[in-house]
Amino acid sequence: MKRTSVVVFVSFLLAACGSATLAPTVDETTASPTEAACSISPLTGDCYEPDNPVVLVKIDDVPAARPQLNLNVADIVIVEPVEYGLTRLMAVYNSVLPETVGPVRSARITDIDLAAAFGRPGFAYSGSTSKLVPYLTSSTMQLIGEPQGGTGYSRDASRYAPHDLVANTSELISRLSDLNAAKLTTGATWKFGELLTPGKIPASVEAIWNSSRKSFVWSASSKKWLISADGSVTNSLTSSGLLERASATTIFIQQVELLPSPFVFSNGSVTPYAKTTGSGAGWVLTQGQSFYGSWSRPTTADLPQWFDKNGVEIAIQPGNVWWLIVDRVSSTVRVEMPKPANSPSATASKAD
Repeated sequence: MKRTSVVVFVSFLLAACGSATLAPTVDETTASPTEAACSISPLTGDCYEPDNPVVLVKIDDVPAARPQLNLNVADIVIVEPVEYGLTRLMAVYNSVLPETVGPVRSARITDIDLAAAFGRPGFAYSGSTSKLVPYLTSSTMQLIGEPQGGTGYSRDASRYAPHDLVANTSELISRLSDLNAAKLTTGATWKFGELLTPGKIPASVEAIWNSSRKSFVWSASSKKWLISADGSVTNSLTSSGLLERASATTIFIQQVELLPSPFVFSNGSVTPYAKTTGSGAGWVLTQGQSFYGSWSRPTTADLPQWFDKNGVEIAIQPGNVWWLIVDRVSSTVRVEMPKPANSPSATASKAD
């Protein structure tokens, strides 16, 4: 599903029954000369409709959950570590509000810090441990999860539990307690534009958790990073049933400290808490190049800003972003460079 330049969201037409209608997308190239200039999304650097709400969706990230629904139209896909060295996704939808999303899974403590960067967004999730509930209810998020008992969730008969819960976005939006408050805050943004200094041109980049892997290869034709997970191609399934290669224009890999949380499952597994505020090191993949530098996120209301080794903020290509959170101690990031002429092997490194 190709990302269009302008997406118009029409507010609820039938408030009494809680339904919503999405207008068709409009390509900026076909707009009339007298049409007003588009608003630029602080998340993608592309056109968007400022009246759209932000909807965050917790999405399963194990092989049985793939292909996930409509990953390619999320403005941001955040990959966060959970128990056993596995990962889960938090997809941030704002510019495009697809018909279906999922498979939807349960919340984690790190979600609260991540969600604060988007104001008071809607949060779609399948459940949580009982101890986490007070933290969720006191967070900035508007909870529109399955535990709240509302409409919008169903089971996909082609999948098996617990990887079969999908959500209808229009129905989720109809459950927002404050639609106006769910609009994107303007304070959170990346820097978009041309690169001021060149980075390295990698053959591939791989992020490795204890039980999960993500790898990225640049496609010059699509100007996107093509994504694989756990050694296999990752696809995004559209609402019409078409498979697309999962891809992103920019990849952030944020090295953080993972701390144990008080949330322990009955089998003894401890949920990690990712400390994504403060500062640290990490990678930026954009415009076909890689940079190893630093990030800064002063508060949870901010998005992390990224700087090269000289302290210059890195400008990224407009488009969708994947934001990976990795443990600075136990995770590994491999940047593989192209094979030199007459060399039998490529050079791989943990740091750029």
